[in-house]
Amino acid sequence: MRLDTAYTEHEAFNDSICEVAVDSAKRRFAQNKFELYAFISLEDSSHPPIHLLQEKFGLRVLAFARDEYVFKFCFNEAMIHAFESQRHFNPIDSVSLLYDSLDQIGQTQISAKYPGGFEEFRKYMVCNLEFPEGQSLRAPFPAVRVRFRISPSGVPDEVAITESFSKGHDNAVLKLIELMPTWSPGRKTYGQYGAEHIDMVCNFDPGEKEKYCR
Repeated sequence: MRLDTAYTEHEAFNDSICEVAVDSAKRRFAQNKFELYAFISLEDSSHPPIHLLQEKFGLRVLAFARDEYVFKFCFNEAMIHAFESQRHFNPIDSVSLLYDSLDQIGQTQISAKYPGGFEEFRKYMVCNLEFPEGQSLRAPFPAVRVRFRISPSGVPDEVAITESFSKGHDNAVLKLIELMPTWSPGRKTYGQYGAEHIDMVCNFDPGEKEKYCR
């Protein structure tokens, strides 16, 4: 595992920008704030190495809003150096070793899994979806957006229609999830089972049934 905090060639190196970044990092660390720019989207901030840094060392992931690669690279270098100087070890190396060890014994984070995998999940959703009587069989076909949670025990719950079409179509989707088989639950770092939310669109398209349900 390698946590990528390196600067890239998107921006030519600039000493003055780097000096500003170093000063900023030193001031922030002096205020007891351990912060790093991670070159990922904020949606990925739950990635296990990031999670470990947050949990073990109180890391705050800074927003990746602009392409200021040199500033971010120098800020990270200064922040990690300040951390090392105070605590006498490198937090990135520490977390990397821990993550690799957890990974080897199957204790890293994994997502919830439907029995048989994604294709079986899609087949279940398409083939067991009951079409309300009187539905038009011509495009555009009705669609219902739904959100549900896979609980730590693997049972789907907390079902909510996020984009309705009609009461009949909504009820067909709710029934589908109510009768859904138990999943293999997701696992957080350190092997703890955790909840996970699923967002999906159910299309009332007879062509999908012909494709998946032969």
